[in-house]
Amino acid sequence: MEPEPQGKKKVVANTEVKTSATDTETLGKRLSICSECADFVASLKRCRHCSCFIPLKARLSYSKCPQNKW
Repeated sequence: MEPEPQGKKKVVANTEVKTSATDTETLGKRLSICSECADFVASLKRCRHCSCFIPLKARLSYSKCPQNKW
């Protein structure tokens, strides 16, 4: 086994990968809520609070709005 390069740490974790997508109705509601929010940057399709790309974040069933709007 090769030694670790200095200054870099190897991260190993046993994590569960969540891949479930929301249904079409939930996605539509989330996108509508975001598009009406004052913190939504429409030109970038991003949230000012979390900086997430909303078309992707809204599709993930386990994601949440940082302002608890959905």
